Amino acid sequence: MWYKQAMANGGAPLEQRAGDDKQLHKLILYRLDENADRLRLIETRIRSLELEVQVMRVKAGIWGLMAGLIPAAIIVATQVGS
Repeated sequence: MWYKQAMANGGAPLEQRAGDDKQLHKLILYRLDENADRLRLIETRIRSLELEVQVMRVKAGIWGLMAGLIPAAIIVATQVGS
């Protein structure tokens, strides 16, 4: 904003631009820190979702095993009973 205005007016005097550059530098560093915090939050959420997916895979495997054992038990019971 103020930086664009200064540049549109042909630039500010050197002393003022040096101060503006320092402010711009501080703003950029602040924004980078803010984005780093957001990135850490996103990474934490992704790790949480990965853990949930792993748990669901184990549960699906257990359910699949149980579903496969029922027909196998029926087949074995009818073979042994006859």
